[in-house]
Amino acid sequence: GRSNVLVTHPKDTETPCVLSTTVDLPAGKRTVLTVTVSHHQRGDWLLSLKVDGQQKHAAKTISSATCPEGWQTVEFDLSDWAGKTVRLALLNQATGWNFEAGYWSEIEIESEADGRKALN
Repeated sequence: GRSNVLVTHPKDTETPCVLSTTVDLPAGKRTVLTVTVSHHQRGDWLLSLKVDGQQKHAAKTISSATCPEGWQTVEFDLSDWAGKTVRLALLNQATGWNFEAGYWSEIEIESEADGRKALN
């Protein structure tokens, strides 16, 4: 029911689809990567984030159980890398190789300072 949705799928059971970019994270600010994702109605997949090639956050299952309203918003705190340039990689990983399309509605990085949010 949303427009401008990106659909991804793992290459195979061992090779995820990867969306990646390099970003400069501001020093002295709380920075959060927020993604709004969904799944094929008959499947599920694992959402992971790697920062500079290392997974620092637990993988999240994206399924009908975790998306009761159809979509799930997931936040990843990037504050540990404040003041650094990092490579971010969002992964659409296979679970059981059954309808594992990842649906991406929003991907956003926000930094917060002095109680106000500024798009980074």
